Amino acid sequence: HPDVFMQLSKWPLIGSEQGFMSIAINGNQADEDILEFLDWIEAAYPIDASRVYSTGYSMGGIKTWSLGFNHPERFAAIAPTEMIWSFDAPPAKTIPTFYVAGEKEIFEMFPYNNDKAITTISHLGKANGFSYNGKYEADINHYWGMEFDRSYTNLQRPSSLASGKGVWTLNELKSEDGNVYTILSSVSDMGHSIYP
Repeated sequence: HPDVFMQLSKWPLIGSEQGFMSIAINGNQADEDILEFLDWIEAAYPIDASRVYSTGYSMGGIKTWSLGFNHPERFAAIAPTEMIWSFDAPPAKTIPTFYVAGEKEIFEMFPYNNDKAITTISHLGKANGFSYNGKYEADINHYWGMEFDRSYTNLQRPSSLASGKGVWTLNELKSEDGNVYTILSSVSDMGHSIYP
């Protein structure tokens, strides 16, 4: 429920203090309906259209992938969480992407257990300019099965683990121009059924 996540995250409060707007869309809306709503918001408020982002959890993660892949010109970046999807073709242009998946997830959303993840990452590589051979290689990395340019594995977050600390691992993929447009991350002790 996006409205609950908005309240728990305090994004509306943070936005009012920092000068940005957060909008939660509940339900499975068509891309076109969301874009029409964005058009209305951008006309009604002083919005910088070059700084519009999309994020979503679970079904919202699927919608975020869809918006980013099908309409990359409308978003500065996307951050899908806890769901993966695949598309027939890569986005038409670079779409900075920050993907978050739980290591205790009941759904399959990593290359080690889902071919959709391999397809999506392959398409992101084409759009965002990083090299990926489209193969899962378990000896490189259990969850992702691929090489990264840089990884951070010591970021802690509250967790339901006995230690009370989960680990958030962020993996950067550098593009041909030297910039990082893609981060694939995983969180220990996180999944749909056990989200702390």
